[in-house]
Amino acid sequence: MMMDKGKETQLWAAMAKLTRIDNERELFEELKVSLGVIYNNLDLVFFKIHFKRNDNLAAENFSRDKTNIILVSDYFDPSMQARLLSEDSCLSSCYSQKKTVKCTAKDSNHLVYVFPLCYEKEVLFLLSVALSDKEAEYSSSLFNFFKIFMNYFKVICSNERDFLTGMYNRRAFNRVINNLEIHPEKTNSEKTDYLLIIDIDFFKSINDNYGHMIGDEVLILFSRILRENIRTTDVAFRTGGEEFIIITSELSAEGMERKCERLRKIIEQTKFPQVHTLTISGGFSRLEYPLDTFHVLKKADAALYYAKDHGRNQIFSYESLVENKMILPVTQLAEIIDVW
Repeated sequence: MMMDKGKETQLWAAMAKLTRIDNERELFEELKVSLGVIYNNLDLVFFKIHFKRNDNLAAENFSRDKTNIILVSDYFDPSMQARLLSEDSCLSSCYSQKKTVKCTAKDSNHLVYVFPLCYEKEVLFLLSVALSDKEAEYSSSLFNFFKIFMNYFKVICSNERDFLTGMYNRRAFNRVINNLEIHPEKTNSEKTDYLLIIDIDFFKSINDNYGHMIGDEVLILFSRILRENIRTTDVAFRTGGEEFIIITSELSAEGMERKCERLRKIIEQTKFPQVHTLTISGGFSRLEYPLDTFHVLKKADAALYYAKDHGRNQIFSYESLVENKMILPVTQLAEIIDVW
């Protein structure tokens, strides 16, 4: 049975609205809102794919097998209980096949479609759509709608994802950080958010000595290690060349230091093909709200350059360096460039 003309008109009007959006989060939000208006009993959940830590420290053995994947229960609520992908046969099947899967919900007779949201052959999210008995009658039009949505998601990814590594890019970083700028409500003094900048040490020499193809392979493997060693609530970006940024939330200063040292050791102990060993230098700073993006980047950058200038293969806290009078505080005044 085809859906009534009124709902079908609303459905394609919703698609027209979606295709005017140019970023991932707004796209997901608008989809939930628009379809929620059209259907009373349509349940949409975006499951984020998150790699769990791989104890095998040989980078080339990184596994994308479904037993190595954790599902974040909901894109919009990462604090929810995460679980292994392999625990849900419907989601697991969709991930493995990279194809839409149709099944029946365990706790009801509702029809469930799971759509893989992919970029460059990698599944980034699984979109679960549960239809009530009434909406199941109109599943054909909805199915075509979501096929178009899946294709448009790839367009969004080309805007917000780094082509080489699949990580969020500088454009996505600007979106995320700008969103933080206008949400100054965080006041927890014991746990806070941080911005961490990481550079791969002597990366230019890898390109010079082994060639850019090996350099690209190192970046791909390095990005995978980052992704499997951050929390589900953290967000990682490749912002250019060998520079990466991680925004992390709700950590104590000691917890952030432990997190950075653990990541540094994992990179140092990992065996990379051809180059064998790799180290990183980094610097991090607290995010103070209301957020001044320019200022926090300058602070984290100051800590990063201190690490580089004092031996590399280390990560420093900007606040600790200032407190111990190892660097001067970074001014909060924006730089002024005289163009005359």
